[in-house]
Amino acid sequence: LTDNIEYNKQLVEIKKGMKEKTELLFQDGTVCETDIVVLALPVSSYQKVVFEKGLIPPLQLRGLQELRPGT
Repeated sequence: LTDNIEYNKQLVEIKKGMKEKTELLFQDGTVCETDIVVLALPVSSYQKVVFEKGLIPPLQLRGLQELRPGT
């Protein structure tokens, strides 16, 4: 599992990839396709990540993007 963890990379977009995989795009241009995504981001980071429409139910996505530290 440790070979599949990306450290010190800024995630900028998450979208549907090929064959039911999820595609992650990073600020440095790196692209990664995976079956499972576990995000461990600071609350403020969710506002900066672009989620492809339909990837996360709208109500849940809105909740993530409106979270504020300490709430």
